[in-house]
Amino acid sequence: MRIAALRRRGAVLAVLRAEPIHVPVLPRAELERRAAGYRRHVGGAGADEGAGALLRWQVAYLRHALRSYDRLLDGLFAATGRAEAERLLRQRVYGAIAAAYPWLAEECARRSGRGGRP
Repeated sequence: MRIAALRRRGAVLAVLRAEPIHVPVLPRAELERRAAGYRRHVGGAGADEGAGALLRWQVAYLRHALRSYDRLLDGLFAATGRAEAERLLRQRVYGAIAAAYPWLAEECARRSGRGGRP
């Protein structure tokens, strides 16, 4: 059973490394509008209004839009490298967001674990 789990882990990590991450590209004003609407929808009004709030909302909105990639983790459990796979997926998704929206790169680095809280 351990060998099968290791094979599954290797296969999932390979897919995570190879899977293209397609980020929706929106005009900045549209992204800001959608991000603010998403923030209101999830009940965050007032809780995150400080400096950089709009940037955080935009990244949160885009991460939510890319949740379908989480399915790539199906079948992995803690003993078979789930934490490693989640870390890799998080870095790839936030890296793709940063590439599509350079002004969000710092917030993406912070969230991916390369610059602070994931």
